[in-house]
Amino acid sequence: MIFTIDNLVDDTINYTSLNLDKNYFAQINSDDLIRVELDFNCLNLGEKLYGKTKNESINIQKNNSKKILSYYKIIKKFVKKLKRRGISKISFFVKNLSDKKNNNDIMLIGLLEVDFNAKLFSKMKVAYEYSCDFLDAENSLNKMCDFHDNHCTKHRDKNIDKTTGCCPSFCKIRVSGQACSHKNLACKIFMCDYLINEKGFYFTPNTLAILQKHMSPLERAICFGTLCRTEKKSLRFLWLIRGITFLYFIVILCAIFMLIF
Repeated sequence: MIFTIDNLVDDTINYTSLNLDKNYFAQINSDDLIRVELDFNCLNLGEKLYGKTKNESINIQKNNSKKILSYYKIIKKFVKKLKRRGISKISFFVKNLSDKKNNNDIMLIGLLEVDFNAKLFSKMKVAYEYSCDFLDAENSLNKMCDFHDNHCTKHRDKNIDKTTGCCPSFCKIRVSGQACSHKNLACKIFMCDYLINEKGFYFTPNTLAILQKHMSPLERAICFGTLCRTEKKSLRFLWLIRGITFLYFIVILCAIFMLIF
């Protein structure tokens, strides 16, 4: 399946809307190429992803995350019904949300990619990478740190004569003002006190829909706390935690089984 984010729908191609009506599926042939337009704007996510205060920002993000996951469940039901009819040629089109001033369309695309395209042991990796892409896109769109001549927003606004920000101390790389190619969620999600208290930019492990769907609360907390690690090392550590958790539940089940019998 193909998932894309574009500005316009090609008028020469017939796109169908999400329709779970039984009569709709009865009219589809197994050889048909189904092109689905996802009306992402119907979620009414609001004009911004962040608030003026930390608490307001968290509330907005949690609300958006719930709406994205609810809409995603509808899409998943739609795809399952198509598969029952033997339909494998499905192309999804997502309206660009640039007019809404957030990048939640990236989050939806990530959810679809993980569930329908990623292999079993690649799901965590794909979810991790889409989360990094989302945070990079949000930082670029909102110019959170907004580096110019290596001066961050805080230093320029406060007229501080200092040409370093927090990135060199956390990521050990030179700040260029571009999206960091180093995929580390802990580094990308970090917000200094200035951004949190004066601009309302704030993230928690529970505000990214794709991680809520594909990681446990413990894994989400750990991936945001592993600073200065490469993506490969971070994922290895997360897989270790998942393996230990799985073995723990197996031991508990075996203990319960022995007590009963």
